[in-house]
Amino acid sequence: MSIAACEKCRENTYVTPLHDEEGGRLFCPICAGYWHAEQTRRRKAGRVVIRAMELYLDKGGKYDDLKKLALCTNDLGHGWARNIIGYEVGSMGTEVGDMTSELLMDTIELCHPDKHPPERRDLATRVTQELLVLKPFVFPAPKAKPPPTLKPRDDKLKSHRVTVKEASQEPAYPCGECADTVPYYYCTPCKTEYDKRRREERERENAKQREQYARRQRWRRASRPPKMCARCETKFEPKRKDAKYCSHVCRQGAYRRRGRADMRISKADPQLENRTAL
Repeated sequence: MSIAACEKCRENTYVTPLHDEEGGRLFCPICAGYWHAEQTRRRKAGRVVIRAMELYLDKGGKYDDLKKLALCTNDLGHGWARNIIGYEVGSMGTEVGDMTSELLMDTIELCHPDKHPPERRDLATRVTQELLVLKPFVFPAPKAKPPPTLKPRDDKLKSHRVTVKEASQEPAYPCGECADTVPYYYCTPCKTEYDKRRREERERENAKQREQYARRQRWRRASRPPKMCARCETKFEPKRKDAKYCSHVCRQGAYRRRGRADMRISKADPQLENRTAL
């Protein structure tokens, strides 16, 4: 496990390969869990389809019929299903009724051996076992959509006014005309919003860089040994590696002392002053 950017949520956190030792894309634990859950459902549905195809071929079906059935999943395959196979896409299974998971569980409960006399217990056990084999191949019944609820006239008008007001305050970005083009060709409002968001993003990046720079400076100062001031001979923590004085007062005092020393030397040796002037 390492720290990097997740390839799905783009957050800088702990990531691991999707397939562990076999490698794969780098996902964080949460995104990896969602991915495995989704793929598990797909693999389960795929195993159900493969088992149904094997049963169809074992009962004398042809492989060409499976290719024709694959066309029934799109709009172009309706003619194949109706003319060649003999089924309408929307009517498959309606001639005998669909077996749902709820109906299967009720049937298993009725066939349970504990609910039959001893002379029928063996038969009930065999039927229950065969029904349990069908459990992975059935699905729950689709839930009926609730009827739409009509709101009073006043509430509908009030909600419409609020929606229009909110839409006017917060325009869509980008608008319909600019959605399919690059930012260079945006209209004036979309261009203004684009520049504003880019400016805010740059400010966030600059603030992050300033914080990193300040952190490095603090680390360097903490790792730098203390120095002795060249004028007052007191220990101080230098802000720069070539610092000699503890404050600007000592630095200015040392400068003035050097100036007075040069003046005394020039008064004591006039020839040195003449050579300096030349």
